[in-house]
Amino acid sequence: MNGLPVTRTVKTTRGMDSLAGARRVLRDHAALTFEQLSWPTDAQLAGDDGGVYRASAQLFVNELQALKKRPGAFARDARNPAKILQLADGVPGRVP
Repeated sequence: MNGLPVTRTVKTTRGMDSLAGARRVLRDHAALTFEQLSWPTDAQLAGDDGGVYRASAQLFVNELQALKKRPGAFARDARNPAKILQLADGVPGRVP
C-alpha cells in the first residue's frame, strides 16, 4: 500500500476440530489398544484415568468413520501384515 510491500495472511477455518481434546490427552499417554478399549476398568469408565479411555475411544470411532470415506482401505490394510498388527494391537502414541 502506498508503495510499501504488503504481506497478507489468509486463514480459513471450517468447523471445529472434534479431536482437539483427544489429541491433548494422547500427547502425554499412549492410545489404548482395541483389547484395552474392549475391557475398560471401572476407573477408566469413571474418567479417573485422565481421560485416556474416552480420548482413545473417540480416536477409534473417528478412524472407523474414516473407513467409509476410503472404500477398500480396510481390505487393502488387512493384506498388509504390519497393518494387521497395528489394527489388532493399536499403535502406542499414534495421534493423527
